Amino acid sequence: MINNNLEQVMNDPMLFKLYDIKNVTEDIIECIVKEQYGKGKILFITIEEGIFVEYSDCYFHYIDNADVKFNKDIITMYQMIEGNAIMNINDKKSIIVKKGDIFNFAGNNQFSSFDGDYKNLVSISIFGYYECIQRFFLGFFKDDTIVKDYYSHMKSIDGGLVYKNDLILEKLFLELFESVKDNNNYLIKLKALEIMYHGMTHHAKYVDVKRKEYDQYYIKRVYEVKNYLDENWNKKISLEEIAQLHNINKTYLKEIFKDSFDISPHKYVIKIRLSKSKELLDNRNLKITEIASMTGFSSASRYSESFKNFFGYLPSEYRKNSSSNREQ
Repeated sequence: MINNNLEQVMNDPMLFKLYDIKNVTEDIIECIVKEQYGKGKILFITIEEGIFVEYSDCYFHYIDNADVKFNKDIITMYQMIEGNAIMNINDKKSIIVKKGDIFNFAGNNQFSSFDGDYKNLVSISIFGYYECIQRFFLGFFKDDTIVKDYYSHMKSIDGGLVYKNDLILEKLFLELFESVKDNNNYLIKLKALEIMYHGMTHHAKYVDVKRKEYDQYYIKRVYEVKNYLDENWNKKISLEEIAQLHNINKTYLKEIFKDSFDISPHKYVIKIRLSKSKELLDNRNLKITEIASMTGFSSASRYSESFKNFFGYLPSEYRKNSSSNREQ
């Protein structure tokens, strides 16, 4: 059975493109994210042939013009434990999946998941090829109607559904997460079956909970803006100029940026500047007025005010406490 699973994963163009894949144990396939796409790993824990519990602790950069898809239609249900991700739900539109969200998908799509803050995405999920899940339910329950109905319904709503507040499913995902950490294979398989059954029979209640969709073109522009800000945080440039530079409407830029990263572009730059200033404060030879100027603030008073609002104390207090800690 495991050889068939490994062969399916190795031969799937989507997975083979993104990961270096190897067998860890009889039941576990480890996929290391290729360096050009990000870092971290995903563990596929075998439930049945072609059906896995997927534990992800990784991140991906945006992959431009991804032209590969899974070689078979899939069903996946997961909960985001940490991080934000962008998921394509069709060839043009994307949705933002955030910490705590439950994401259901059925069908086939181009790879499109990446982390907004370049921190690790941590998620727990059920991943399986549709025909394998269908065959499993038919063998276990002697009936695959639930799988067929779920798959058909999900396809009719473009394949993707994001929602919160399914308390039973959230509890099951938490129990699955804990069982993976405890390496409890029996509980892993039990919880995986419960999640599949509950997800397929209760997802329809959340169809009307619409998550805003964004054009993939503008999603890409917003991530370009974020990268630009990461590299040019100390420059004086207006949001209007940045929007024009990246060919996106300023209002739309602010909306998608805030939805993607839970912070406005302006506050994001302030956050970077303040973090950089902390490093400079450790240099006792630099005056606070100099640090304010070096990090893009118009005055020392404006810098001190922003610093206190963000960290809860003044730069001078941070410097004093930092110096005292070093002396101890």
